[in-house]
Amino acid sequence: MGNDLPPKLKSISTSGLGNSSVLYLNLVLRNGEEGQVAVTVTPEDLELLGNPISKESMFEPTPIAEQ
Repeated sequence: MGNDLPPKLKSISTSGLGNSSVLYLNLVLRNGEEGQVAVTVTPEDLELLGNPISKESMFEPTPIAEQ
């Protein structure tokens, strides 16, 4: 349980126009497999996030320390 690390964020992409867009979080899972999470967002949500596909806003989650 203490070694359950979060997935690493590989990239972010978006699609869709108008009142809703889809934000795709491309992940590398702990076992090396890749996965994707799709989240529907509004223009207001994207404005709060800033530019999610710019390198400056890319981040890698910090692993949780083992207990």
